[in-house]
Amino acid sequence: MQNFRVFMVKKGITTFDLVQNKLTEDQDEPDYELITFKSGERYNMVPDHAEARVLVKENMTDVIQDFEYFLEQNHLQGDSTVDSGILVLTVEGKAVHGMDPSIGVNAGLYLLKFLASLNLDNNAQAFVAFSNRYLFNSDFGEKMGMKFHTDVMGDVTTNIGVITYDNENAGLFGINLRYPEGFEFEKAMDRFANEIQQYGFEVKLGKVQPPHYVDKNDPFVQKLVTAYRNQTNDMTEPYTIGGGTYARNLDKGVAFGAMFSDSEDLMHQKNEYITKKQLFNATSIYLEAIYSLCVEE
Repeated sequence: MQNFRVFMVKKGITTFDLVQNKLTEDQDEPDYELITFKSGERYNMVPDHAEARVLVKENMTDVIQDFEYFLEQNHLQGDSTVDSGILVLTVEGKAVHGMDPSIGVNAGLYLLKFLASLNLDNNAQAFVAFSNRYLFNSDFGEKMGMKFHTDVMGDVTTNIGVITYDNENAGLFGINLRYPEGFEFEKAMDRFANEIQQYGFEVKLGKVQPPHYVDKNDPFVQKLVTAYRNQTNDMTEPYTIGGGTYARNLDKGVAFGAMFSDSEDLMHQKNEYITKKQLFNATSIYLEAIYSLCVEE
């Protein structure tokens, strides 16, 4: 659902994978070997859970103590267990919609941050180092060299929604990038793809949806605004979001409802709901809007 006061502008959206394509054998026996890593299932959501399975050659107690300290220092929840001699580390984060990852807590990136403190095998070291160099604590593309802002559409955002690694097939970061009009997308992606080759990574680009804009002063939009204001007495101006809706499939499509200012935002999350009061209020707004668009001259 989109807020009734949010309609006319949609950022460009794309998903792409950053794939580790260069593997090297260890010359010396590493102290720790990352067996598997898994975090996230959807590109457009901040992952709220991450798990790493690590083969620890020695000093397992020290690693567990360091991990517990890391959780405490970063105000995180997590756990450590031992499964058939393999240390299993988990971190719990906060899931939010990928259009604004800055208000969530990416469990995967935090767990990789901790793993960077260990003397891992070469391939795992390269994987976690890449995360810290380009992705951790960089919700607006800063570390990827993609920071960009416009007053109308806001900031570029980069959500790292899927993270996987195993010691046989290496690793992958699944990115959901949203960008405003004016951002030189192809140029930025080409530059970034060339830059990360030296670290053994490549870009595999998915579908690209360009930005979508309808002027808030368009008569069509103004009829929707009027219907909302008549029913709520809320004079707030329309504004932009980074979300993706079916509105972008129409030349003059906009997203209209059905969240209110007092709605709990659980978009794409567990237990998403609408109250009966909100449903009835939304129905009144839609009735007036449809009448205004289809009947009134």
